[in-house]
Amino acid sequence: MIIQPTKEVIVSSGSVSYGEGERAWNTVRFKKEFIQEFPQLRNRLFRTSYHAVVYHSYDLLEKEIQDIVDKKRPLPVLLFFEQELPDAKAQP
Repeated sequence: MIIQPTKEVIVSSGSVSYGEGERAWNTVRFKKEFIQEFPQLRNRLFRTSYHAVVYHSYDLLEKEIQDIVDKKRPLPVLLFFEQELPDAKAQP
């Protein structure tokens, strides 16, 4: 079952962490307001998984969005990865 959001729009920022034990960038940390939007995530009796889909063109994304609207499928969560270059002045 896909978990649905309860509010109209929520914007939250988090971070991706490096897991030393796994030696990989494998932990996405969500802030409190995001978890509040999906209260089902707090239920430890259920295993929660995710399904990530990456579209490589605007046309493919547009077709998928139209299909979601037409079939009244669950709304997706948009996740954007952002990176900042290190400050050149801070390097010795």
